[in-house]
Amino acid sequence: MIRSLAPRSFSPARILTIFLTGMIFAGLLSSCAALDNQNAYTPPAGYIYQSNTMNVMMAPGSEIGSRTGEACAESYLGLVSTGEAGVKQAAAAGAILNVKAIDFRIVRFFGIGYVKICTIAYGD
Repeated sequence: MIRSLAPRSFSPARILTIFLTGMIFAGLLSSCAALDNQNAYTPPAGYIYQSNTMNVMMAPGSEIGSRTGEACAESYLGLVSTGEAGVKQAAAAGAILNVKAIDFRIVRFFGIGYVKICTIAYGD
């Protein structure tokens, strides 16, 4: 028997199954690259969209401070990365001489499609 070369039609349920399988597979492939920070703990990952701010360091018994400075680095498709996101750059941006606390913020779209990582310094 000869098979027809005509394209097969897919039901909406089959299309949804293929789409979800593809998204899960893409998420699993990108998870190693997506969790690229070097902190002691990581924020929960979001494969489609992620926006988290977490504390990295705070001096015991101290107030946060009156000034805030932020320094960011960005990555595009995991191929190009630009920016300076160090504590020194964040402190300079906020004219901070005495850093009392540091936060870490990450914004991510589609795994490694676009990633923005910021260091936020607080102090006086």
